[in-house]
Amino acid sequence: MKHTKFIVLGTVSEDGKPALRTDPHGNFTRIGHVLESIPERVKKCEIMIQDTLERLENAKDEVIKPFPQEEELNCLPSSLKRVKYHAQYGVNNQFS
Repeated sequence: MKHTKFIVLGTVSEDGKPALRTDPHGNFTRIGHVLESIPERVKKCEIMIQDTLERLENAKDEVIKPFPQEEELNCLPSSLKRVKYHAQYGVNNQFS
């Protein structure tokens, strides 16, 4: 005979105790409702996974595209060095 172990997760009260009550029939009913909702929750998770995979593919496509401001970005380190130099030494002329 195969045994299956189930772990029941639910809400907890402020004191950290499970939200199960003293009525065993009510507890079984609540657990049953949770078990019945699992297929719908699985569908929602599958939709989220599909959406994430589509977004990943879109991101891969975007990475391949050339970056239009790449040349400007490559010039920034030297410009920043000049700005730091002028700020450090108090040079008041125009940046070249």
